[in-house]
Amino acid sequence: MTMGFSNTWAIAAPLFAVCGFAVAVLMVVRRFTRPMRSKDLELLARVTLEPRRAVYLVRAVETVYLIAISEGGVAKLGEMPMNALQATTAPEVGQ
Repeated sequence: MTMGFSNTWAIAAPLFAVCGFAVAVLMVVRRFTRPMRSKDLELLARVTLEPRRAVYLVRAVETVYLIAISEGGVAKLGEMPMNALQATTAPEVGQ
């Protein structure tokens, strides 16, 4: 009942091949995905409604989200592109 070198290799080779493939896939994914930087996420405004309830305006990359947080959880109230928010808050000419 002893396993020879050829039997051990027959079992270990597919295991090494799968592990190598997994490492290669992780390297490719890491290469082509962009990690989120701290400047990609920004808190624009916060309004406290009650002691445990608040509404937040958060920018994530180029999208602005309106988020409500309470003891019941987190809810997305809305979203809009960052350039649309800048267009609505830009001062008028002559002021």
